[in-house]
Amino acid sequence: LTLPLISISAGDNVLDPQTNYYAGVECYSNGNNIYLGADSEGPHLLHLASNLRLGATWYWIHTLPLVRLNLSGTDVLPFITSTPIYDVDFLDAYSYTVTTYDPQGLPVTLSATASSPDISMQAVDNGDGTMSISTPVISTTSFGDDDFTISITVDNGIASNYQQFMVQVANVFQVEDISKTETLIFPNPVKHTLYCRNPENAIIQIYSLTGSLVYLNKSAGSNKSIDMSLFNEGTYFIKIIDGNNVVINKLAHIK
Repeated sequence: LTLPLISISAGDNVLDPQTNYYAGVECYSNGNNIYLGADSEGPHLLHLASNLRLGATWYWIHTLPLVRLNLSGTDVLPFITSTPIYDVDFLDAYSYTVTTYDPQGLPVTLSATASSPDISMQAVDNGDGTMSISTPVISTTSFGDDDFTISITVDNGIASNYQQFMVQVANVFQVEDISKTETLIFPNPVKHTLYCRNPENAIIQIYSLTGSLVYLNKSAGSNKSIDMSLFNEGTYFIKIIDGNNVVINKLAHIK
């Protein structure tokens, strides 16, 4: 049974959109028929029990039986008050602190999930109405194009609310051919030694496909050589940071 809800803007009958209301429909069955708007003595008199509100005026209507909503209680929903972080750079870690508010002052529990199986997300309920969400370095085989959705639920033991949003993994590649930049990396594929020419005072990072940082040099000289012989064979990402300029490229290591 679906009934239209005609709301009013003031008075005791105003419903709060953030509240769950439990309601029952008054009906009666005498074994042969089911009556809406009835009690154990039978159907209510239509001309006394039925009405219809159009605008600000109530009308009697003979075709509308009384349907009485018996409110047995209300649930006031907890709120998530924090604004999501909607983006993260490739080869950076994602973090977001969730804050909440419960109008009844009830303690809340928080949980979160990520839609992408490639994202190893940690969601820690801090026990004070906040939750810390974080990921390791975002590094997937899709190479910087792996957006994912985070779903967060807050529950006060009576009612729950949620927040869902998409995180965009930003592709920070400035050029397709890294040899066109002032920094030159060769050879690629590399077997023994990787050379980085002219990365003066730049930061060099090498990541595995799983996002693990396997090499870090915080202040490279004008010509830098990196011994790759101890690295496992496979695909890596090399990231060179020079101030606000970031260059990332795939690096193949062969034995």
